[in-house]
Amino acid sequence: MEHKTTLQKLGKITLLHKLYFNKAAENKDIYLGQLPIIHYIMSNDGCTQKDLVSFFKVSAPSIATSVKRLMKSGYINRLTDESDSRVNRLHATKKAHDISTAMKKECEAIDEMAFRDFSDNELLEFERLINKILDSLNTEEFKTKNIHELISEEKKIHKKGGLG
Repeated sequence: MEHKTTLQKLGKITLLHKLYFNKAAENKDIYLGQLPIIHYIMSNDGCTQKDLVSFFKVSAPSIATSVKRLMKSGYINRLTDESDSRVNRLHATKKAHDISTAMKKECEAIDEMAFRDFSDNELLEFERLINKILDSLNTEEFKTKNIHELISEEKKIHKKGGLG
């Protein structure tokens, strides 16, 4: 059995999931990369841009651009800290909570479409097999990194010209 074909299919599944998500988000004034930021701010009300940089492992200018766009779209507010005027705190708006709920429903519908023909036992077996692949690939270099840190690693390699 050729593993390359199987891995290409896994990549295609990921790409199709992203495409369906982006299509659902198309008319909602939101982008794939903005939702994790909104969710972080919702879960960590009053966080700072520095907190976002630390959590997502991306550059400060990248976060600044995202925050500016999210503010312009009405998803977040930036307020000066009452005890330290040098610190700006980020807060999610009602619009952010509404889009989060709407996109969660969209994601659930996409997931349902993907797995609709699976029995419960097949889902458990699929999960077991995916975890087996992850265990094989999670070497010492990567096993403690979260998804945002792995994306950051990929971007560093890409910037060096290591990915085509």
